[in-house]
Amino acid sequence: MFTVIAAWLINAAGRPFAEPQEHDEPNATVANDWRVHVDQMHQHSDGIKTSLKEAKSYLDRLQEDIGKTLEKVSSREKYINNQLELLIQEHRGAQAKLSQARERYQQASGGVTERTRVLAEISEELERVKQEMEEKGSSMSDGAPVVRIKQSVTKLKQEVVQMSVRVGVVEHTLLQAQLREKSLMTRDMHATGPPEPAPGPFS
Repeated sequence: MFTVIAAWLINAAGRPFAEPQEHDEPNATVANDWRVHVDQMHQHSDGIKTSLKEAKSYLDRLQEDIGKTLEKVSSREKYINNQLELLIQEHRGAQAKLSQARERYQQASGGVTERTRVLAEISEELERVKQEMEEKGSSMSDGAPVVRIKQSVTKLKQEVVQMSVRVGVVEHTLLQAQLREKSLMTRDMHATGPPEPAPGPFS
Protein backbone atom coordinates (compact mmCIF):
# COMPACT_ATOMS: atom_id res chain seq x y z
CA MET A 1 0.00 0.00 0.00
CA PHE A 2 2.75 2.43 0.91
CA THR A 3 4.56 1.57 -2.30
CA VAL A 4 1.50 2.39 -4.36
CA ILE A 5 1.03 5.72 -2.55
CA ALA A 6 4.71 6.60 -3.05
CA ALA A 7 4.45 5.81 -6.75
CA TRP A 8 1.36 8.00 -7.01
CA LEU A 9 3.11 10.88 -5.25
CA ILE A 10 6.14 10.64 -7.53
CA ASN A 11 3.90 10.52 -10.55
CA ALA A 12 1.90 13.52 -9.37
CA ALA A 13 5.06 15.48 -8.58
CA GLY A 14 6.34 14.94 -12.08
CA ARG A 15 3.56 16.96 -13.72
CA PRO A 16 1.91 20.34 -12.97
CA PHE A 17 -0.54 20.31 -10.13
CA ALA A 18 -4.07 20.73 -11.35
CA GLU A 19 -7.45 20.34 -9.94
CA PRO A 20 -7.68 16.98 -8.31
CA GLN A 21 -9.30 14.37 -10.54
CA GLU A 22 -10.94 11.10 -9.67
CA HIS A 23 -8.08 9.05 -11.00
CA ASP A 24 -5.64 10.97 -8.86
CA GLU A 25 -7.10 9.64 -5.65
CA PRO A 26 -4.66 7.22 -4.01
CA ASN A 27 -7.39 5.11 -2.47
CA ALA A 28 -9.15 4.72 -5.83
CA THR A 29 -5.88 3.66 -7.51
CA VAL A 30 -5.09 1.15 -4.78
CA ALA A 31 -8.60 -0.28 -4.95
CA ASN A 32 -8.37 -0.65 -8.72
CA ASP A 33 -4.96 -2.34 -8.44
CA TRP A 34 -6.26 -4.81 -5.86
CA ARG A 35 -9.26 -5.65 -8.02
CA VAL A 36 -6.96 -6.26 -10.97
CA HIS A 37 -4.71 -8.50 -8.85
CA VAL A 38 -7.69 -10.45 -7.49
CA ASP A 39 -9.08 -10.93 -10.99
CA GLN A 40 -5.69 -12.14 -12.19
CA MET A 41 -5.43 -14.53 -9.25
CA HIS A 42 -8.85 -15.97 -10.06
CA GLN A 43 -7.86 -16.36 -13.68
CA HIS A 44 -4.61 -18.08 -12.76
CA SER A 45 -6.42 -20.30 -10.27
CA ASP A 46 -8.97 -21.34 -12.87
CA GLY A 47 -6.20 -22.01 -15.38
CA ILE A 48 -4.28 -24.08 -12.87
CA LYS A 49 -7.39 -26.10 -11.99
CA THR A 50 -8.12 -26.77 -15.66
CA SER A 51 -4.52 -27.76 -16.38
CA LEU A 52 -4.43 -29.94 -13.26
CA LYS A 53 -7.61 -31.71 -14.30
CA GLU A 54 -6.24 -32.40 -17.77
CA ALA A 55 -2.86 -33.47 -16.40
CA LYS A 56 -4.50 -35.76 -13.84
CA SER A 57 -6.58 -37.44 -16.55
CA TYR A 58 -3.46 -37.93 -18.68
CA LEU A 59 -1.43 -39.23 -15.73
CA ASP A 60 -4.21 -41.67 -14.80
CA ARG A 61 -4.23 -43.09 -18.32
CA LEU A 62 -0.44 -43.22 -18.32
CA GLN A 63 -0.42 -45.05 -14.98
CA GLU A 64 -2.95 -47.56 -16.27
CA ASP A 65 -0.90 -48.19 -19.43
CA ILE A 66 2.29 -48.58 -17.42
CA GLY A 67 0.56 -51.04 -15.08
CA LYS A 68 -0.64 -53.16 -18.01
CA THR A 69 2.81 -53.08 -19.61
CA LEU A 70 4.51 -54.13 -16.37
CA GLU A 71 2.03 -56.98 -15.98
CA LYS A 72 2.79 -58.20 -19.50
CA VAL A 73 6.54 -57.91 -18.91
CA SER A 74 6.26 -59.86 -15.65
CA SER A 75 4.22 -62.60 -17.31
CA ARG A 76 6.67 -62.83 -20.21
CA GLU A 77 9.61 -62.94 -17.82
CA LYS A 78 8.06 -65.85 -15.90
CA TYR A 79 7.40 -67.72 -19.12
CA ILE A 80 10.96 -67.20 -20.38
CA ASN A 81 12.41 -68.29 -17.03
CA ASN A 82 10.34 -71.48 -17.11
CA GLN A 83 11.40 -72.23 -20.68
CA LEU A 84 15.06 -71.57 -19.87
CA GLU A 85 14.88 -73.82 -16.82
CA LEU A 86 13.48 -76.66 -18.93
CA LEU A 87 16.14 -76.14 -21.59
CA ILE A 88 18.89 -76.07 -18.96
CA GLN A 89 17.65 -79.33 -17.45
CA GLU A 90 17.46 -80.98 -20.87
CA HIS A 91 20.94 -79.72 -21.72
CA ARG A 92 22.33 -81.12 -18.48
CA GLY A 93 20.68 -84.47 -19.16
CA ALA A 94 22.12 -84.54 -22.68
CA GLN A 95 25.58 -83.69 -21.34
CA ALA A 96 25.34 -86.51 -18.78
CA LYS A 97 24.30 -89.01 -21.47
CA LEU A 98 27.11 -87.84 -23.72
CA SER A 99 29.66 -88.25 -20.91
CA GLN A 100 28.39 -91.77 -20.22
CA ALA A 101 28.59 -92.65 -23.92
CA ARG A 102 32.15 -91.34 -24.12
CA GLU A 103 33.14 -93.32 -21.05
CA ARG A 104 31.66 -96.52 -22.47
CA TYR A 105 33.37 -95.84 -25.78
CA GLN A 106 36.74 -95.40 -24.06
CA GLN A 107 36.23 -98.60 -22.11
CA ALA A 108 35.21 -100.45 -25.25
CA SER A 109 38.16 -99.00 -27.13
CA GLY A 110 40.44 -100.31 -24.41
CA GLY A 111 38.86 -103.78 -24.74
CA VAL A 112 39.23 -103.73 -28.51
CA THR A 113 42.86 -102.72 -28.16
CA GLU A 114 43.50 -105.62 -25.79
CA ARG A 115 41.78 -108.09 -28.13
CA THR A 116 43.78 -106.74 -31.04
CA ARG A 117 46.99 -107.31 -29.10
CA VAL A 118 45.99 -110.91 -28.27
CA LEU A 119 45.12 -111.52 -31.92
CA ALA A 120 48.53 -110.24 -32.98
CA GLU A 121 50.25 -112.57 -30.48
CA ILE A 122 48.25 -115.56 -31.72
CA SER A 123 49.03 -114.69 -35.32
CA GLU A 124 52.73 -114.49 -34.47
CA GLU A 125 52.52 -117.87 -32.71
CA LEU A 126 50.78 -119.42 -35.71
CA GLU A 127 53.41 -118.05 -38.05
CA ARG A 128 56.14 -119.47 -35.81
CA VAL A 129 54.53 -122.93 -35.86
CA LYS A 130 54.27 -122.85 -39.62
CA GLN A 131 57.93 -121.94 -39.89
CA GLU A 132 58.85 -124.82 -37.58
CA MET A 133 56.86 -127.20 -39.76
CA GLU A 134 58.66 -126.01 -42.84
CA GLU A 135 62.05 -126.24 -41.13
CA LYS A 136 61.39 -129.73 -39.77
CA GLY A 137 60.03 -130.89 -43.09
CA SER A 138 63.10 -129.64 -44.94
CA SER A 139 65.55 -131.10 -42.40
CA MET A 140 64.12 -134.62 -42.45
CA SER A 141 66.62 -137.27 -43.66
CA ASP A 142 66.20 -140.79 -44.88
CA GLY A 143 67.76 -142.15 -41.67
CA ALA A 144 65.15 -140.56 -39.34
CA PRO A 145 62.47 -142.88 -37.96
CA VAL A 146 59.26 -142.61 -39.97
CA VAL A 147 57.08 -142.87 -36.87
CA ARG A 148 58.78 -139.95 -35.17
CA ILE A 149 58.43 -137.84 -38.27
CA LYS A 150 54.72 -138.63 -38.55
CA GLN A 151 54.15 -137.85 -34.89
CA SER A 152 55.94 -134.54 -35.19
CA VAL A 153 53.97 -133.61 -38.29
CA THR A 154 50.67 -134.62 -36.66
CA LYS A 155 51.46 -132.58 -33.57
CA LEU A 156 52.34 -129.56 -35.62
CA LYS A 157 49.13 -129.92 -37.62
CA GLN A 158 47.13 -130.05 -34.41
CA GLU A 159 48.85 -126.94 -33.13
CA VAL A 160 48.09 -125.18 -36.39
CA VAL A 161 44.42 -126.15 -36.15
CA GLN A 162 44.24 -124.96 -32.54
CA MET A 163 45.87 -121.68 -33.41
CA SER A 164 43.51 -121.21 -36.36
CA VAL A 165 40.53 -121.82 -34.09
CA ARG A 166 41.82 -119.32 -31.53
CA VAL A 167 42.41 -116.75 -34.25
CA GLY A 168 38.87 -117.25 -35.58
CA VAL A 169 37.35 -116.88 -32.12
CA VAL A 170 39.31 -113.72 -31.38
CA GLU A 171 38.46 -112.22 -34.78
CA HIS A 172 34.76 -112.99 -34.28
CA THR A 173 34.80 -111.51 -30.76
CA LEU A 174 36.60 -108.41 -31.99
CA LEU A 175 34.11 -107.93 -34.84
CA GLN A 176 31.13 -108.33 -32.49
CA ALA A 177 32.63 -105.81 -30.05
CA GLN A 178 33.21 -103.28 -32.81
CA LEU A 179 29.66 -103.66 -34.14
CA ARG A 180 28.17 -103.38 -30.64
CA GLU A 181 30.14 -100.23 -29.81
CA LYS A 182 29.23 -98.67 -33.14
CA SER A 183 25.54 -99.33 -32.46
CA LEU A 184 25.81 -97.84 -28.95
CA MET A 185 27.54 -94.71 -30.23
CA THR A 186 24.88 -94.23 -32.95
CA ARG A 187 22.05 -94.62 -30.44
CA ASP A 188 23.66 -92.23 -27.94
CA MET A 189 24.25 -89.62 -30.63
CA HIS A 190 20.56 -89.70 -31.57
CA ALA A 191 19.51 -89.61 -27.91
CA THR A 192 21.63 -86.52 -27.19
CA GLY A 193 20.34 -84.45 -30.12
CA PRO A 194 19.19 -80.80 -29.60
CA PRO A 195 15.71 -80.55 -27.97
CA GLU A 196 12.89 -78.97 -29.92
CA PRO A 197 11.63 -75.66 -28.40
CA ALA A 198 8.24 -75.94 -26.72
CA PRO A 199 5.48 -73.65 -28.08
CA GLY A 200 4.59 -70.80 -25.71
CA PRO A 201 1.54 -68.63 -25.20
CA PHE A 202 3.30 -65.61 -26.72
CA SER A 203 4.49 -67.31 -29.90
